[in-house]
Amino acid sequence: MVDRTSLIVGPELPLIEVIAIMDRHRGDSSLSLDPKVTVQSAKLLRQQGQQSNSKSHCPVLILAADRLVGIFTDRDLARLTATQTDLEHLQIGAVMTNNPQTLVLSPADTVISALSLLEQSHISHLPLLDDRQQLIGTISIETIRQTLQAIDPLELLRIMGSLQSQLQDRVTELGQTNQELQSEIASQIQVENRLHRAAQSVAKRMETKAAESLLLSERFHLMALDQQSCDLALATSQQGISDFMENALIGINWVDRDGIIVWANFAELEMLGYDRADYIGQEIQDFHVDRSLIKSIFQRLLNNESIKGCESQMWRKDGSICD
Repeated sequence: MVDRTSLIVGPELPLIEVIAIMDRHRGDSSLSLDPKVTVQSAKLLRQQGQQSNSKSHCPVLILAADRLVGIFTDRDLARLTATQTDLEHLQIGAVMTNNPQTLVLSPADTVISALSLLEQSHISHLPLLDDRQQLIGTISIETIRQTLQAIDPLELLRIMGSLQSQLQDRVTELGQTNQELQSEIASQIQVENRLHRAAQSVAKRMETKAAESLLLSERFHLMALDQQSCDLALATSQQGISDFMENALIGINWVDRDGIIVWANFAELEMLGYDRADYIGQEIQDFHVDRSLIKSIFQRLLNNESIKGCESQMWRKDGSICD
């Protein structure tokens, strides 16, 4: 999980040489750097950096006096190429990200600590230091994802078991409510019978009472019918809920309170073009075109607010947008 083969340079190294190191490390980490990197080579590397490349560089860590003072990643390279910066006379110390976010490891730290820091800081690589501020290596979301992939199915089973338990509790609660309603209906019928007998001796008074009783009887009759329909629907739902969710024609997913996808049905995976292993365990915001919109929707759901008529486009694996 921890990459201990990080690229390390000093702050005085020319930027074009650092870019060359990154490019060579991407192809073969055993290649040594030719110190005579030409300006033309750097310009060519910059042109290549402007093109899309599915394989990202390893970050370069900048050390001074054995202390981490900066980091240079693909994002920094993209920023320079986007502004058409002249790379010829720059040193890495002038364009690196100064005082990068780090994690000083302690016995209490876990992979969750690193993942939380990566997400909060919106960074792709996190340098790890020991208690003497010495560099250990780096960790990234990708390496964490690969490590945690194996436990995702177990976590999903745990969540599904919890949901099944909650559903069973709800069924029991509704059954008790049904019994109470049936008891109330029986009691009301007895009341109606007593009112009917009283109407024989007090006809004028019971004309109003009979009308009220009739309306009340209709209400309870409707309540009984509604309860029967609810019981039938609940029983059917309990038996087929798993098959329905998995085989639904529309994409369905479950996320936890941290916005992490814990389950998705076949329709959603097929619609977006992802394998289950590549989709489960990821942050839901990463698959939506408008991250701020899905973040707002998710926060409203956490606040138990109703969401109506709010649509959010998603990214397919091939980079296209799914409406």
